[in-house]
Amino acid sequence: MPAEPRLTVAISTLGGRAGRIALPPPDPAVTYLILLQRPGEAPALPPRPDMAVRPLAAVGLSASRNAALTLAETPFLLFGDDDVALDMSGVKRLLARLEAAPELAIVTGRRAGEVPRRAAARARPLRLWNAARTATPEIMVRVAPLRARGIGFDAKFGLGGRYPLGEEYVFLADALRAGLRGRYLPVTVGRHDGPSTGADWRDPALLAARIAVMARVFGRAAPLARLVFALRNGRRLRGAPGGVAGFVLGRCPDPAGGAGQ
Repeated sequence: MPAEPRLTVAISTLGGRAGRIALPPPDPAVTYLILLQRPGEAPALPPRPDMAVRPLAAVGLSASRNAALTLAETPFLLFGDDDVALDMSGVKRLLARLEAAPELAIVTGRRAGEVPRRAAARARPLRLWNAARTATPEIMVRVAPLRARGIGFDAKFGLGGRYPLGEEYVFLADALRAGLRGRYLPVTVGRHDGPSTGADWRDPALLAARIAVMARVFGRAAPLARLVFALRNGRRLRGAPGGVAGFVLGRCPDPAGGAGQ
């Protein structure tokens, strides 16, 4: 086991939600970075030698993730949320894979609990057409190549941004387009109980966000990408504002102002 931590687990939290954080027992390979927005509303956290708390003035989940990329002092970084219970056995398996594969900048796993059952059963390379299935607390990265290429989270996406979802897909797509390589492993890295942000397909704001994400990732090819998505997810889209056709054509009104695409 390394004498110095090799992995930072950066847990994003907001105000009073910090009180729900439950960390695993100490591990010499792991250090915890608590990224605290609205710190004036947060309870005091019990001190631990393997934990640092960094208050953030910026708001928005993507701003918190970007702070993690800036502040991490270890070679590897796992993004975390205050409502995800870490499975350290799975986390260490992802870490071992990254350490053994210097050609990889990203590995992703899966979560247990009340989350969409979309995770593949076999390992596979990350591609634009499968990376959308990833949630941020399933992503572990090698920090140096991301910093070298200036890859971060787009602040327009994610909770607190203009579009309240999709920041992880935009992040992964930017990394892949920059030439970085990633791989999905069927390894459980944590448990999330309760519905995910994007589970509601009837919410116009979330549908507009999905349309915007497709536009951000695929540009002029976004209508074709939305068509492929609709063919695979037609049942979900039937209850969405505008239905399948509205989604494919990008016609869902954008509650933040402007067109959905």
